[in-house]
Amino acid sequence: MNIYKILVAALASAALIFTACSKNEAEGIAPATSLSINVHDSGYVSTETRTEEQGFATRFVTGDRIGIYAVKDGAVVVENALFKAEAANGKVAWINDKVELPADAKFFAYYPYTDRLEDVNATAVTAEEFFSKKIAAWDPAVEQQAQVLYTGADLMVATGELSQTVLSFKMAHQMSLMLFKLPADASSVTFEEINPYQTAEGFRLLVKPGTSLDLTGSFKVAKPELFSFTAKAADKGEYKTFNIR
Repeated sequence: MNIYKILVAALASAALIFTACSKNEAEGIAPATSLSINVHDSGYVSTETRTEEQGFATRFVTGDRIGIYAVKDGAVVVENALFKAEAANGKVAWINDKVELPADAKFFAYYPYTDRLEDVNATAVTAEEFFSKKIAAWDPAVEQQAQVLYTGADLMVATGELSQTVLSFKMAHQMSLMLFKLPADASSVTFEEINPYQTAEGFRLLVKPGTSLDLTGSFKVAKPELFSFTAKAADKGEYKTFNIR
């Protein structure tokens, strides 16, 4: 009798597990841990060579955050889910262990993450259409002298591509990059109207596409030099170089 009861209990448990699995499959629900997230940025395109510049690509590191949306049947089913980059076996893993991503949804992502819910277009095909209002309202500050300020101004969006259990996002820049180059031996560089981010390539500033800036400033080589010119930004995802001599 005891063996009979144990056998019945085991069969009942197996039936429950099978029912739960069948229900998830019917509803198209995949556990968050079943999908690995891959995020990369191919960089800005030069207005001179029309090639992508890997030196201007964002290298995502531990602590970076993106927001993911999932859409099914014209409705948002996952809204602004925060996925955070964490170190895992020498690589970057994007983690959110509290969110379930539907297996048959369309996915959209953006960077950098904000906790504000966006007015999105749930019927959109592309990420640019999905986040169109966010992109239109994005207005980078001219204070970008620190890396955190510069990357915080670098709005990127992407449509997800699902291959088996890997969900990939190839981020596309929505702002335009201005690169200001001065003589290699220049010192005491100042910009009056802006505060760009200094790198080995020069001074970077992210602006809305098509922006025009009247810039003045100074630098020193053998003697103090003044400069004054108008900088016109390129299109989104492009960078334009301005040589200051």
